[in-house]
Amino acid sequence: MPEHKTRTTLRTDTHKGTGFNELRFEDEVSREQIYVHAQKDADTVINHIHRQSVGLDQHLSVAQDQYQRVERHRHRTIGQDDFEQIGQDHHQAIGRNFIQQIGQSLKRLIGGGEITKIAGSRQSTIGGSEETLIGAHQRTVVNTDSYLKAADIVLEAGQALTIKSSGGFIKIDSAGVTISGTIVKINDGGSPGTGVAPSSVEPDAPNKPTLPDAPDRR
Repeated sequence: MPEHKTRTTLRTDTHKGTGFNELRFEDEVSREQIYVHAQKDADTVINHIHRQSVGLDQHLSVAQDQYQRVERHRHRTIGQDDFEQIGQDHHQAIGRNFIQQIGQSLKRLIGGGEITKIAGSRQSTIGGSEETLIGAHQRTVVNTDSYLKAADIVLEAGQALTIKSSGGFIKIDSAGVTISGTIVKINDGGSPGTGVAPSSVEPDAPNKPTLPDAPDRR
C-alpha cells in the first residue's frame, strides 16, 4: 500500500535546476486539503467575477511588498474588531470627502506634534464638556471678529492680564490695576459690542458597504 493512499499529487520538477511545481489533493477524512506549490511565480487571470468563501479563518503572509488596485468601489464589512499595526509611516490621500462615524469614543495618542491646515471653515458641536491642558504657549489670531459667550467667564492670570484695543488698555498685575485710554468713561453712555453666535451643523452619515456575493456552487 502507498504511504499516502488518500493523496493525489501532480508534481513537475524544475528543468535544469532544483525545485518543483506541485498540485496535491488530500482526501483523508477530516484532513481534506488542496495544496499548491509554485517554485517561483503564480498568475491568475479571471475575465469576469471572482468569488471566494472561507468558512473559518484566513491567513496571509507577505515577505516583502503587497500592491492592490481597485478601479471603482471597494466595500469592506467587519463584524467585530479591526486591528492594524504599522511599523513606520502611514500615507493616505482622499480625492473628495472623508466621512467617519464613531458609535462611542475616539482616543488618540500622538508622540510628537500635530499639524492641521483647513482651507475652508471648521465647525464643531460638543454635547458635553471640553477641557484643554496646554503645557507651554497658546497663540490664536482671528482676522475679523471673535465671539465668546458663557453663563460665567473667569479669566485668571498668574502674573499679568491685559485687555488691549486701539483706544487704550486695561492691565492687571502685581502693581495693581492700570486703565489707560484717550478718554475713560465710567457710567457715561456708550454701548457694548455685539457678536454672532455659532450655528450647529450636523455632519453627514457614512454610506454602508455592500455585502459580497456567495460563490456559485452549481
